[in-house]
Amino acid sequence: MSTLPLTVPSISASDGIDVHQTNIQNIYQTLRAESAARRRSPRRVAADELRRLDRVFAPPTGMARARDILERHGLVLLEGRPGCGRTTAARVLLHECGGLPRTEVVENDGNIKDQEKPKQDQQELWAQADEIDANDRIVLDLSAVTGQHWEWAQQELSALRERLREQDAKLVGILPGVGQGGLLDEFRHLVVLLGRPAPERVLMRHLRFQQVNLALHGGPPSSLRTSVQRQTSLSAVANLAGLIVRAHQSGLRDVDEWCAAALRAAEPRHEDVQRQLAGLQGGSQRALLLTVAMLHGARLDDIQYATEGLLTLVEHPPEEAPVLDRHSWHSRISAIEAGISPDGRVRFRDPNHDLAVRGYLSVYVPEVHRILPTWFQQVHRLPGLDADGRGDLATRLADQFLGEGTRTGPGTLGTLITTLTERLNTVSASAARRILERGLTNDVHGGWFRQRIYEWSAGKNTSEGLAAVLVSVCDDVMSVDHPHQAVVRLRHLARRPDASRAAREALQRRVREDDRLPVYLLGRLADGFQRGQPGSDYWRTDLELFLDLVDPMVFITPGRGGTLLGKRSVRDRLVRCWAVAFPDRTLAKETIARVHTWLTAAGDDPEHRELLMEVLIAGCMSQAILLGRLLQICSVWRRAARPDDGRRRSDVDDAMAARAFRILAA
Repeated sequence: MSTLPLTVPSISASDGIDVHQTNIQNIYQTLRAESAARRRSPRRVAADELRRLDRVFAPPTGMARARDILERHGLVLLEGRPGCGRTTAARVLLHECGGLPRTEVVENDGNIKDQEKPKQDQQELWAQADEIDANDRIVLDLSAVTGQHWEWAQQELSALRERLREQDAKLVGILPGVGQGGLLDEFRHLVVLLGRPAPERVLMRHLRFQQVNLALHGGPPSSLRTSVQRQTSLSAVANLAGLIVRAHQSGLRDVDEWCAAALRAAEPRHEDVQRQLAGLQGGSQRALLLTVAMLHGARLDDIQYATEGLLTLVEHPPEEAPVLDRHSWHSRISAIEAGISPDGRVRFRDPNHDLAVRGYLSVYVPEVHRILPTWFQQVHRLPGLDADGRGDLATRLADQFLGEGTRTGPGTLGTLITTLTERLNTVSASAARRILERGLTNDVHGGWFRQRIYEWSAGKNTSEGLAAVLVSVCDDVMSVDHPHQAVVRLRHLARRPDASRAAREALQRRVREDDRLPVYLLGRLADGFQRGQPGSDYWRTDLELFLDLVDPMVFITPGRGGTLLGKRSVRDRLVRCWAVAFPDRTLAKETIARVHTWLTAAGDDPEHRELLMEVLIAGCMSQAILLGRLLQICSVWRRAARPDDGRRRSDVDDAMAARAFRILAA
């Protein structure tokens, strides 16, 4: 088989893909449109996941004692071997108490919310006590904490206990490992050791959830029972259930065949793949095998181009046989135990063989593994691949560098992401996003990707294309399990001229969906103003973010713990930010427009009128001239009244003037 230069057919507008140079906002909107079918609000994702857990959860030993301690003390600390289901148990315990649990994760490299190193004067690893609302349900994941961070985390938790009692909030902590040293005495009676539930019970619950009931087919065969008992973690049991479902859906006839196919796929099967590779004639057939594994389910013409490209990259010599003497593509595909469906798609006859080949590739073919990123950069733009096909390819590529046994790691994917996004191109940006999404959701490497996103977001050399991808993943992916970290990164991205609009839009969505985030962002803005340089680009961006944030409805709409404006700590942060906005001249028009919305809210909502006015007045207390400017704004707002709201505006204006005069006369 002769090899061709690695050329990819040009993609035209008729393919539904925009490959022309475009701006960052268009890239960002395209990424949002592509993920629309999968995108749900973080709260909806959490609620759906809890409903799933209700159906698949098998209680571990110790669950009853944990439930009792949580009920009596509002706080329980879970320890156990990795893989015993501590995180799932924590969420189920809190769900039983009512409400929607939220998860906070503490990691060794610093502040839980932004992963910056703890400040010398304030080692804040988790949250301020005033961020705990009435009836809050919190999972605090300390499983990755070691060393001095372990001491800080316990001190933080100790300081929060009184607030938990006051608010009738409940917290389940997940301890690092078993028998963690250095545990404070005050926590020892709150620790529960969880044991792993029966693996077979876990398997059956997962299968029934996916509408595969082995009991209706004579029950699980003995080979499956033996394998399940050998699994080291509950996630491995859940993965095995997924493989059984996959085999069931592939059309295999009975339960023995489903389970046999799943067990084959669950094992590394490296020897089977090695024998298959050794039995294939020449490098062209081996390249075809690896290509089908990476593009499983793709169309034949894309398989052809991708195989030729792989041969070119490994500098495989061209085949010398005349064209008519070469085997047809159908026979070559049959030789690797695959087939071509009526619609032209190539798949292995064993529904899980692609997993085995990819697993072998990541461990035992390092030469080919190293060129996969280069091969991917060409192949992911093939016109025959639809959005799902490109997404599947990106996910498989990411798994090659994140799985157990691989000789590389996430750093290779980080380099690939930056390369794919060097230019503004929606196809490559979409691929980079899928790789980054896979990394963020990886149990082992997720922390690495969150830290890398922080560095990219705050860095000066980040490309426009990468910035668009970062806004997208912070908005849709990171915000689900790490909302505070997502806010920090979006704030940095909002400081970039090219990404400001998209990042600000994403920030507004996030703070409106989670009433903890306005308080958090407000605090960071207030602290930034205190440390920042007036007039700098960062200063102006933070002012813009503040004016975006302070829609009065965000602060007077009741949430889980009442209204945000009703909290003294929130009003203090608002005052600190208004004190910066009022004297600033660069955004005077925007500030006046936002003050008008606060005055209108004060007129429409008598219940919060006094607090709304109090905050505005307090924001001008530093200078008499600022109070005069505020009264001038009020007067203009009053004169713009419609006939139906003239009385309300007059009342608010008069009340603001009376407050200001009392202050000036004091």
